[in-house]
Amino acid sequence: MAAARRVDHKAARKRIQRLQQQVLDRLGDDKQPMLELESLLDEVRSKREATYFNLGYEHGLSEALARGRRGSTRLSQEAAAFAKETRERLTQAQLPPRQAMLGLLECLWSVAFVEQDAQQGQLAGAQPG
Repeated sequence: MAAARRVDHKAARKRIQRLQQQVLDRLGDDKQPMLELESLLDEVRSKREATYFNLGYEHGLSEALARGRRGSTRLSQEAAAFAKETRERLTQAQLPPRQAMLGLLECLWSVAFVEQDAQQGQLAGAQPG
C-alpha cells in the first residue's frame, strides 16, 4: 500500500485491465494461453520484487553493520568507497561465508606482502653494498 501511494498508477492499471479484457474478448473461447501468460508474468514480477527487496535489505544491513563496527574511526573518501564497493560485491557474489572470508584473506595477504616487500626493498637499498 505504501508503494502504491508513492507510485500512483491508477490510470495505467485501468488501461491495462481494459486492454486485457480486449485481448480476452478477441481470443474467444480459447483464453487459456492468455491466462497462462498472465500467471507467468505475475510470477516473474513477484520474484523480481522480492529479489529487489532482499538485495536492498542485505546492502542496507551490511552498510549499517560496517558503520556500527567502525565506530568513530574515519575512513578517507577513497577507502570508504572501496569498502562500500567490496561489501556490495560480496553481497552480490552470494558466496558461503567461509569462501567470502578466504577470498578477502587472499586480498589482504597480497596487500600485506606488497607492503612488506616494499619495506624490505627500501632497507636493502639503504644498505651499503
